[in-house]
Amino acid sequence: MIVTFGEIKETQEMLDFSNAHGLTSDIEMIRMDQIDEAYDRMAKGT
Repeated sequence: MIVTFGEIKETQEMLDFSNAHGLTSDIEMIRMDQIDEAYDRMAKGT
């Protein structure tokens, strides 16, 4: 499954901004049945 947000130009602008300001992200692959647990962890910042 591929999920896209915005267009390529907008994505590149976001990546450039993140890079210029030292922002990074964490990516976690989860099963669909784990979505509620993952959302709760994200909301808590853990």
